[in-house]
Amino acid sequence: MQVRELLTVLYFFLTIYSFSGGAVHGIANYSAWKLVGAQPPN
Repeated sequence: MQVRELLTVLYFFLTIYSFSGGAVHGIANYSAWKLVGAQPPN
């Protein structure tokens, strides 16, 4: 039973860690979207 609890805690920790890393990455690179033009290529 202890292994199952450890895997559950590890799963939730990695899920939250991945989500927060993606959020920080998105916020940090938000200014890079200004370099992407809205006009379609010719």
